[in-house]
Amino acid sequence: MQSYPKSRLIRIDAWLAVLAWVLLLLFMTGVVLSWTSFELQGKRVLAWAIGALLLVVVLRLPVTLGHRCPVCQKRPTVQGFAPIHNLAKYDKGLDGWSRVVWNVFKNRPFRCIHCGEQFSAE
Repeated sequence: MQSYPKSRLIRIDAWLAVLAWVLLLLFMTGVVLSWTSFELQGKRVLAWAIGALLLVVVLRLPVTLGHRCPVCQKRPTVQGFAPIHNLAKYDKGLDGWSRVVWNVFKNRPFRCIHCGEQFSAE
């Protein structure tokens, strides 16, 4: 296992992705709660959640595009439509780029979804 060359950038990428997931859950919870009682406060929470989510997504885009796998020169957190490498397949409910993000977030080794090479983001 080798060390990922831009480990700080992929860690920031993972943190932003997890933050986006949390904000998306907050937004969806706000939508469900708004069906029961849609007060002014509920509208503010929904507006805040969607605004924060969009901000995180816009911040994550250049970070995601700023690093590449040193072996295959592809981005390990951008899946696209190509099939993922056999060594980077399903594990614990996560597959593809989400598994890379979760492993980096939890400070575990991860595999590039395009070439299957294992890296450490420490």
